[in-house]
Amino acid sequence: MFVAELWTSQEAHRASLQLPAVQASIAAARPLLSGDVGGFDFAVVGSPLRDWSGRPSAVGEPGN
Repeated sequence: MFVAELWTSQEAHRASLQLPAVQASIAAARPLLSGDVGGFDFAVVGSPLRDWSGRPSAVGEPGN
């Protein structure tokens, strides 16, 4: 299993981990994970899913 997440900040990620639905999802996924569980940090320079003004945008909208 490979999980990829995109967060606007480390604070947003930490806040999400306090949500009961997120905690339940993590608990359900743990038995499926084996081996090394770690993470990577990287800088996203663009995405067809966000116009970087803060609002999600549909792929194919002008400017995306």
